[in-house]
Amino acid sequence: MTSTIYLLEIKKKTAQEIVNYAIRSGFEILTFTNFTSLLKELKNKPSDAMFINIDLVPTSDDHLRVLKNYFTVIYGDFIDYDLKHRFYHLGIDRVINTSQNLPLMLVQLLQFDSYSRDELKSLLNKNVTVTNLSDVHLKNIVHNAIINKRNLVIKINDEDWFAKIRIFRGEVIDACSPGKEGIDAVLNIFQHSQGQLTLQPFSSEKETSSCNVSTFGMLAEAEYQSRLLIDFQQKIGKKNPILKVDIKTNGNNFSPEEKNILRMVSTQINLQSLVQESPYPLSHTLAVLDHLFDKQVLSVSTSINRQRQFTEEDISIIRSSLNKPGQKYAQILVICSTHRSKRQFLETVAKATNCKVKSNNMIDVTNIYLEEDYALQFIGIHSAVNLQKLMLKIKDNIAAIFLVFDFSRELKFEYKKYYIKQVVNCYEFPFVIGLTNLTKFGKRVIEEMRKRLEIPPGIKIVSFDPKNFQQIKQLFNQLTNVHVNDLVE
Repeated sequence: MTSTIYLLEIKKKTAQEIVNYAIRSGFEILTFTNFTSLLKELKNKPSDAMFINIDLVPTSDDHLRVLKNYFTVIYGDFIDYDLKHRFYHLGIDRVINTSQNLPLMLVQLLQFDSYSRDELKSLLNKNVTVTNLSDVHLKNIVHNAIINKRNLVIKINDEDWFAKIRIFRGEVIDACSPGKEGIDAVLNIFQHSQGQLTLQPFSSEKETSSCNVSTFGMLAEAEYQSRLLIDFQQKIGKKNPILKVDIKTNGNNFSPEEKNILRMVSTQINLQSLVQESPYPLSHTLAVLDHLFDKQVLSVSTSINRQRQFTEEDISIIRSSLNKPGQKYAQILVICSTHRSKRQFLETVAKATNCKVKSNNMIDVTNIYLEEDYALQFIGIHSAVNLQKLMLKIKDNIAAIFLVFDFSRELKFEYKKYYIKQVVNCYEFPFVIGLTNLTKFGKRVIEEMRKRLEIPPGIKIVSFDPKNFQQIKQLFNQLTNVHVNDLVE
């Protein structure tokens, strides 16, 4: 059945653009130039959605409450945050700022509303749903829970990062993330983009709320903070850049918050990671960064440190260790025991060579050019990924395997021993084992691991920091051609 849209718009050109796009997308649409005529027609012909220019929105809250029965989008230029908050409290579904793609945006919002009432409803009706956070839109799940007055517990587990939101009858009543609670936790969670997502409905007659802000207000604040981040990136002229400190910061001219932010900047993480890991709310973190930029303490890192790139000597070592004479393209498979170490490894290589990491179905990839005629592709996977199935697609171009174990997590030695033998038995590639987060007794621990994993001296085990590009480069020096017969039975 075709959905019917009521459009309240006085500008003929804007109205025509929205009408044309809606019809091409399969919707029926009626236009009005005042709210009274819209209400009158509503009595004769029901509507599925309302698109309303903010200049034509009625001033009466009673009139606005009528719109609660329909999927309603109010749009306009630079809508004030407090006004957005008021609309959300009155039950308006979406309040957006206009853009060049307004017709597309309006239709997509309506299409997603249909999706959320069908597929997403089915998802939330299950007793427990476990999926990847990157495969869903968390804000839309929360919005759906609000509209349908649901009871829902949302949990996110991303290695050592755990967060939870508890929703009761469509209101967020409790939330926590590392170092944050309440609305700060919710906003922090909305900034997170990966990990295991668990959705669990629950039954309860009464719950106590620890959050003093309305759930619609939180969504409005999340949208506002996203806008702040976009505005800040536009101001500094680059999307998700790495920042750098331009002056010495060991004096007493900085506040504790500024010192903490400067300390984080010095680790050379990108802006998105910085605001995510900051102990302060996003708006406060951006305000501190903005102030430091104005004082010319910070700037965008536009050049890569030559010491962090691949030198001619590095390239010579890599070409010889990969043993692919004449080949102009090679793949390095990086198998990691944790998602965190995989992410850190790939991001470090990408940042050092001014490249990007692309992710798809739990696989991270970055392409780098050592020379004009020689490229490497790093493929990062978690050790839980089906290796044999992946190898059927990529083994012809694999030049080496880095097997990375995160020592900060529990190591199940029998499984690791089996995994190493599986890799070496099935695939004859240059191979090295790397240990991350090995902070104490390095040599002693490596020898103990060699003994417990039954690895002979011919196979190299190296302790390294996945956030240190120099140490990653050294892994190429340790690559060894091994065969299953080399392993002690």
